[in-house]
Amino acid sequence: MRKTCDVGLLYVKRAESYRSIREEEVNKMIEYSISKHCSLSSPGVAPVDLTEKSKARKDISRIGWFLPKGGVNAGAITMEWAMAQDEVRTWIGNKGKVSETDIDQLQYLKMIVKETLRLHPPAPLLLPRETISHVTINGYEIKPKTMLQVNIWAIGQDPRSWKDLEEFIPERFLDNSINLKGQHFELLPFGSGRRACPAIHMGTTIVELGLANLLYSFEWK
Repeated sequence: MRKTCDVGLLYVKRAESYRSIREEEVNKMIEYSISKHCSLSSPGVAPVDLTEKSKARKDISRIGWFLPKGGVNAGAITMEWAMAQDEVRTWIGNKGKVSETDIDQLQYLKMIVKETLRLHPPAPLLLPRETISHVTINGYEIKPKTMLQVNIWAIGQDPRSWKDLEEFIPERFLDNSINLKGQHFELLPFGSGRRACPAIHMGTTIVELGLANLLYSFEWK
């Protein structure tokens, strides 16, 4: 089943073929938000608290996973989002929307996504693994059929890999090759190897596209 999903649905080339669908869905989200915002300025229309329309916050766009959360400097975050917004708007200009072909040019936005995943991975632990044979790691003897859990949150908070590890600093990824594909063990939000999340490419693309369009279309305070 995993092989079928990986090759049939989540393989990079196949995921690329769904580009028009993803862009259409993001555009619908943006247009809906704009129309709601505009309706608030119409005479006789009372403001509507949209949060009351959906109590299930888990149903809100998964882009929320990648937004900075508490524990970081609010002033610094404002500066960083302003820089990301300036990057998006400078590159896109008057095109009216961000497309997937633009994403590779938005390097600061990509750094923001990486840094947010370092601080707040989708889950603190990877799915459990089981050893096939006897292994020794750093002096620890691990028997066959031992259940192992990888703490990716702790990896992202390891002082041996990260300076100022509690700070939200997207620039730490400037001029380095660290990516989210599981090849760099200091950043593994989606796991690594044959058991890595098969939707790494599609998931990060959706997040980057949605976030870029939100930064392009709205002013954030």
